[in-house]
Amino acid sequence: MLVTPPDRLGKSNKFDVSQIHRYLHQAVYLPNHAAYVDEMLLPRRVMQFESTDIVTMYCYLFCEIKQQLGEVVNPERDMIINAPLPTNFYSFWEISFPLDSESLYKMYYFNHFFYLAIKNYITDWDRFKKEILQPLRIISSSGDYKDESNVFTISLFRDIELEEIKTQFNNFIQQLLDMQQLLDNFEIIDIKYLDAKYFRDPNKIEEIKRRSIRKQFVYEHLLQKTLEKRNDQYSNLTIRSSFWLPSYRPDDSELLQDDSTFMDGYIRLKNVNFKLLAETYLA
Repeated sequence: MLVTPPDRLGKSNKFDVSQIHRYLHQAVYLPNHAAYVDEMLLPRRVMQFESTDIVTMYCYLFCEIKQQLGEVVNPERDMIINAPLPTNFYSFWEISFPLDSESLYKMYYFNHFFYLAIKNYITDWDRFKKEILQPLRIISSSGDYKDESNVFTISLFRDIELEEIKTQFNNFIQQLLDMQQLLDNFEIIDIKYLDAKYFRDPNKIEEIKRRSIRKQFVYEHLLQKTLEKRNDQYSNLTIRSSFWLPSYRPDDSELLQDDSTFMDGYIRLKNVNFKLLAETYLA
């Protein structure tokens, strides 16, 4: 882990006289017409604990070499990679099925070649070849593969034939499509800082309409217009709305809990167990 001290703007009681004209509108003017400025926004050194690109690359290469040697990382040593691979760095491995969120997150973090298809909305092999593999010269425009001068074909794809990559890609896309078929609606989640009692108070109806309901209708309308333009399997999905409300349930192991109906069930109220959320976040 490296400590990087970036410059960030922050309030300071030090002064840069050359910038005083930018703060005259915030100044306190004394009886003698002098302008008094008590603080400025100036660059400050901030100690930030995070992985740099070179550390992330080292961790990835360390795992890759261990895997190629048939070794495992010492179980007593914890290794955390808290940043994705830098842009233009890629990885590839045979994906295990069925897919789950953890697998997809790993593909995102290590910039797996197939994840590029997700980012570019590619769902067929021909487009994947044309838009991903050919620009990187993994496959030539004439369809040639295994160019010995190409860094990808002599490293990531060194022991893999093109037909095998195609099979793995098609299986990956089919798994994604199967997962998407389970999606029967879009849910717009609005995280509130008000409890359920507020939304059940009959004296707050007009205020709730003005501050929350109208805004939710706008969100739904904009999402519906976007889906209609897609003209694909998502266009006809139902749109639902829910408000997530803070709650405190120290003896409850469930993070989310459905509350009473709101607006005849049009908007769902869900209580978020703040105690459990805080414990998970701190962990």
